Amino acid sequence: MKVARRKVVKKRRARRAAKPKPVRRATQSPALFVEFTLADPSALELDWNFNDRADRLFRTGHRLLRRGFFEEAERAFERAIRYDPSHYRAQVSRSETLILLGKVTEAAAVADAALGRYGRNCEIGAARGHVFLHQGHIDTALECANIAVQNASDNAYICLIAGETRLALREGLEAAMDCFGKARIALEPWPDLELRIALAMLECGHLDHAIRALVDVVKSRPKLPLGWILLGDAHKLKGSRRDSRVCYERAAALVPQLKSLKLALSWKARMAERWRGLRRTILRTR
Repeated sequence: MKVARRKVVKKRRARRAAKPKPVRRATQSPALFVEFTLADPSALELDWNFNDRADRLFRTGHRLLRRGFFEEAERAFERAIRYDPSHYRAQVSRSETLILLGKVTEAAAVADAALGRYGRNCEIGAARGHVFLHQGHIDTALECANIAVQNASDNAYICLIAGETRLALREGLEAAMDCFGKARIALEPWPDLELRIALAMLECGHLDHAIRALVDVVKSRPKLPLGWILLGDAHKLKGSRRDSRVCYERAAALVPQLKSLKLALSWKARMAERWRGLRRTILRTR
C-alpha cells in the first residue's frame, strides 16, 4: 500500500512540474502590479523588444496618473526610460509627475539629463521650461517655451506649456487660452490634454476657470478619478468644503485603495478643517 501511494504522489508531482508556471513580473509597487494585471494583461509578456516594452510602461504610467497613483506612475516612467533611454515622452512625463509630487529639484535633474542627451528635442526643452516655471524663473521658462513653439508649433504638449507659462504673467490669461486652443487642434496630441489644461489653471490660481474646465472633464468622463480629485482640490482652495468632500467621495468610490483620498476623507482631516474655520472666525471677531 505504501509503495502504491508513493507512486501516486510521484505522478502528481511530475504532473505539477510539467504545468507551465504563471509569469509574475517583479514590480516596485503593489498598485503598479494591479495596473499591469487588471488593465493590461499583455504587459506581463516577456517577449517584447525594448522599445515596445518602454511604450507599454509609458502608457501604464499615464493610466496610473489618471487613477491618482503619482508615485507608482513616476516609477513606471523611470522603468520605461531604463528600457529605452531615447523614449523622450517618458522623460517628459517623469519630469511632469515629479512636479506633481512636489519634487521640483528631482524634476530639474531629469530634464537636465534628458536635455544633455537629446538637446534638440523640443518637447524636452518645453519640459525644462515647465520646471523653470515651478522654480520661479518665469522669464527663462517663457524663453524655453517660445523657442520650443518656434520649432514645433503643431505639438500639443509644447502649446500647453507655452500657455501655462503665460498664465504666470499678470495679464496673460487671454494669451494662455489662445495657446490652449492651439494645443487642442495640434497634430501631435498629448494624453489627457483637457485634464492637464485644467491642472495648469489650478496651479496658477485661476480657480473659476479650472473648476469650469474640470466640471466639463468629469461630465464627459465620470469614471476618471483624477478629474474628481482635482475638482475637489479646486473647491477646497475656493473654500467650498462640502463640494470638495463630495468630489473626493466620488473619486474614493472609483479608487478606494488611494491613501491620499483616505486621509482627505478621514475624521482627523474634517476636525482639522473645522478647527481652522473656527480659528478664522475668532480672529475676524477680535
